[in-house]
Amino acid sequence: MKIQNTFLTVDDHDKALAFYVDLLGFTTTNDVAYGGFRWVSIASPEDLGTNVVLINVGGGPDTSEADREALAALLAKGMLPGLVLSTGDVDADFARLEAAGCDVIQEPVTQHWGRDCAFRDPAGNMVRLNQHV
Repeated sequence: MKIQNTFLTVDDHDKALAFYVDLLGFTTTNDVAYGGFRWVSIASPEDLGTNVVLINVGGGPDTSEADREALAALLAKGMLPGLVLSTGDVDADFARLEAAGCDVIQEPVTQHWGRDCAFRDPAGNMVRLNQHV
């Protein structure tokens, strides 16, 4: 078995695509709209079989308004699960993302597993960049 899809909640798909596709270099593999909701799949050009599906707050039409509001509040606080991305040069990527005005959470540091840093995407999700050394 391998991971095919994982999900990341966003509040604005176009802003998310500008971040993940235009800035980080992911590829859009699918874009589906239904009933006022949108699911956009993105993948690394190096692994098109593993997708991150960008979903609306609440995911779809079966989510209650109360649950949607609760999820939106958690997203705004940066409390929903984020992503950890592997990179070959965390320092160069950090410099590029910082210069682009990304919201820095943690500058690059050496950890016992390698070097990493962290940003927030436009929705507030934490995105960590990790370089194994």
